[in-house]
Amino acid sequence: LSFSTHSHGDDIGSLEIQIKNNFGQILNTHRIFNEQTHFYEEQKYNRNCVDLTSYISSFPIKISIIATSKGGYRGDIALD
Repeated sequence: LSFSTHSHGDDIGSLEIQIKNNFGQILNTHRIFNEQTHFYEEQKYNRNCVDLTSYISSFPIKISIIATSKGGYRGDIALD
Protein backbone atom coordinates (compact mmCIF):
# COMPACT_ATOMS: atom_id res chain seq x y z
CA LEU A 1 0.00 0.00 0.00
CA SER A 2 1.63 3.25 -1.04
CA PHE A 3 0.30 6.77 -0.69
CA SER A 4 1.41 10.33 -0.10
CA THR A 5 0.50 12.54 2.86
CA HIS A 6 0.60 16.20 3.73
CA SER A 7 -0.31 17.49 7.19
CA HIS A 8 -0.24 21.15 8.11
CA GLY A 9 -1.57 22.91 11.21
CA ASP A 10 -1.13 23.14 14.95
CA ASP A 11 -3.99 20.76 15.77
CA ILE A 12 -2.79 17.79 13.70
CA GLY A 13 -2.88 14.61 15.74
CA SER A 14 -1.98 11.26 14.24
CA LEU A 15 -2.55 9.20 11.11
CA GLU A 16 -2.71 5.43 11.36
CA ILE A 17 -3.36 2.59 8.94
CA GLN A 18 -5.19 -0.27 10.64
CA ILE A 19 -5.22 -3.76 9.14
CA LYS A 20 -8.10 -6.07 10.08
CA ASN A 21 -8.98 -9.58 9.01
CA ASN A 22 -12.31 -10.44 7.39
CA PHE A 23 -13.85 -10.91 10.86
CA GLY A 24 -12.92 -7.40 12.01
CA GLN A 25 -10.07 -8.45 14.31
CA ILE A 26 -7.20 -5.96 14.33
CA LEU A 27 -4.03 -7.56 12.97
CA ASN A 28 -1.81 -4.50 13.18
CA THR A 29 -1.79 -0.71 13.38
CA HIS A 30 0.85 1.25 11.47
CA ARG A 31 1.43 4.80 12.73
CA ILE A 32 2.31 7.09 9.81
CA PHE A 33 2.82 10.26 11.84
CA ASN A 34 2.05 11.62 15.28
CA GLU A 35 2.01 15.38 14.69
CA GLN A 36 2.23 18.02 12.00
CA THR A 37 4.77 17.01 9.33
CA HIS A 38 4.65 20.11 7.13
CA PHE A 39 5.24 23.60 8.45
CA TYR A 40 4.56 25.37 5.14
CA GLU A 41 1.66 24.67 2.83
CA GLU A 42 4.04 24.65 -0.14
CA GLN A 43 6.12 21.71 1.11
CA LYS A 44 5.99 18.54 -0.99
CA TYR A 45 3.97 15.52 0.05
CA ASN A 46 5.69 12.70 1.99
CA ARG A 47 5.69 9.26 0.39
CA ASN A 48 4.55 6.39 2.66
CA CYS A 49 4.45 2.62 2.21
CA VAL A 50 2.87 -0.13 4.29
CA ASP A 51 4.03 -3.62 3.33
CA LEU A 52 1.00 -5.91 3.16
CA THR A 53 2.81 -9.12 2.17
CA SER A 54 2.78 -10.46 5.74
CA TYR A 55 -1.04 -10.46 5.62
CA ILE A 56 -1.38 -12.73 2.57
CA SER A 57 -2.46 -15.65 4.77
CA SER A 58 -5.19 -13.43 6.28
CA PHE A 59 -6.75 -12.31 2.96
CA PRO A 60 -9.22 -10.84 2.52
CA ILE A 61 -8.21 -7.95 4.76
CA LYS A 62 -9.79 -4.61 5.56
CA ILE A 63 -7.78 -1.40 5.66
CA SER A 64 -8.90 1.54 7.80
CA ILE A 65 -7.37 5.00 7.72
CA ILE A 66 -7.68 6.69 11.10
CA ALA A 67 -6.90 10.39 11.48
CA THR A 68 -7.12 12.22 14.79
CA SER A 69 -6.78 15.83 15.83
CA LYS A 70 -5.57 17.42 19.03
CA GLY A 71 -9.10 18.74 19.52
CA GLY A 72 -8.96 22.00 17.61
CA TYR A 73 -9.85 22.98 14.07
CA ARG A 74 -6.44 24.25 12.87
CA GLY A 75 -5.09 21.48 10.72
CA ASP A 76 -5.54 19.64 7.46
CA ILE A 77 -4.44 16.17 6.44
CA ALA A 78 -4.35 15.23 2.77
CA LEU A 79 -3.89 11.74 1.30
CA ASP A 80 -3.11 11.04 -2.32
